Amino acid sequence: VYLICGLLVSAISHLFVMPFSQQVFDSYYATAHFLKFVSYVVFLAGLITRSRDSAREQLAEERQRSESILEIVADGIFTLDSKNIVKNINRAGCDILGEPQEKMLGQDIKTWIPELDLYHSAGEAEEQKLAFNTPLELAGVRSDGATVPLEITFNVVNNNDEEKMFVGVMRDISERQQRDMELRNLALQLETALDAAGLGSWEWDAATDKLTWDRQSSRIFGLSAPRGKLEVTREEASRMVHPDDLESAEDLFAGSDDDVRFRDQEYRILRGTDGAVRWISSSGAMRFDDNDELLSVVGVQRDVTQQKEAIEQLTAAREKAQEASRVKSAFLANMSHEIRTPMNGVIGMLDVLQQSSLNPRQMKMSQLIKDS
Repeated sequence: VYLICGLLVSAISHLFVMPFSQQVFDSYYATAHFLKFVSYVVFLAGLITRSRDSAREQLAEERQRSESILEIVADGIFTLDSKNIVKNINRAGCDILGEPQEKMLGQDIKTWIPELDLYHSAGEAEEQKLAFNTPLELAGVRSDGATVPLEITFNVVNNNDEEKMFVGVMRDISERQQRDMELRNLALQLETALDAAGLGSWEWDAATDKLTWDRQSSRIFGLSAPRGKLEVTREEASRMVHPDDLESAEDLFAGSDDDVRFRDQEYRILRGTDGAVRWISSSGAMRFDDNDELLSVVGVQRDVTQQKEAIEQLTAAREKAQEASRVKSAFLANMSHEIRTPMNGVIGMLDVLQQSSLNPRQMKMSQLIKDS
């Protein structure tokens, strides 16, 4: 409006003031320029005010959008000042700690997370910056006194006034810890069962061509596994296999061209500690991807040297018994022949003798000899 008024005054001045005296003309001309200046200033002030209001509206929208996002995420998100005072916390964080938001704001976070120890000064926080962005597992205390395991990650944020602020993300890891405990128990039970059965587990990774042995498998090969696991390349493992049985051992890792997804092989190894020859029975199940490409082979193995030796001893004993039986049969057959031939002559002579003139007593004795 002021701009339009200024322009009108300027035009009128040029049109109607020209015939007047120079003094009057100068006065009106100055007034017109002043009004134009004022109109420009008001116009620019309006633009600045409108821009500032638009920025405020955008900021309010962004803040509302951010708060909406924070309210729907499953993790607890909160901000603290350098004195551990809670400045903001979303609904998920309140639910995890079992407290309403209005009760937590302005309070020390150690009320609910006693083990949390942020660094109170900017200098300490700067020195310990490596501790941030690293997940921490801490215990939280709910309003009902129950303890909840938390995983918390922090980061440092500088405000415009350079006050240190800490943004934290916390997560209830009760279910994860429960699952981890169940998995550890299952792994312990499996390891105990394998040890009791003398079985060792192993896994071959097709991508790295490496074998991973557990403690029992390492012991079978005469090696040690300080951390419970031992990783060797397949080439290193092959050097411990008896040369005559290398093909049988390698068959465990062969691709499946005939839909055989389970392999069972027996082969000999040269034990690493003393070079003794030991028999190994190894079974492996193959794992494939969606394209039927071999990913890995997982299996178990055990030392069957004693069983092999027992079988060899039983085989030798059976062969020995069979040989003894054969010799016995041959001896009896020979003896039967050697005895039967003269006995036929004796029996024939008894028949001739009985046809002669024998008294009753002699006849009885000859018949007794014949019957026997």
